[in-house]
Amino acid sequence: MENLKNYWLKGIMGLMLVLGVGYFAVNASEKKADPGENKTEKVVTAPDYLVNKGTDFQPRTSVNTGLYCNTTNPRHCVYIPTEEGMTEIPAKDSYSQTEIDNYVSQGWLAPHPSSSLALYAN
Repeated sequence: MENLKNYWLKGIMGLMLVLGVGYFAVNASEKKADPGENKTEKVVTAPDYLVNKGTDFQPRTSVNTGLYCNTTNPRHCVYIPTEEGMTEIPAKDSYSQTEIDNYVSQGWLAPHPSSSLALYAN
């Protein structure tokens, strides 16, 4: 009788151990979700260039800094998105001076290599 009691006790303990290990294995795998899974995915197509129109900045696909950067202004005539800016700057019809200043301070925009402190006249 004692052997039968020990046999059942060992069987129940073994079963509890197997169920406990299985439970923790399943829960651990659920908690190891992809870290990027909860982040909102940004799908942004930044403009090729942002031109200084005085009151705002407008996106352009091409620019001619030699021809259109003439009237003096405190900000650059043309900015280009950096690699990081390509994924961080939202695509919009226009950008405020404050937004441009913020993007420059974040390292998302840089002055065009041939840009000067001027307005873009086209």
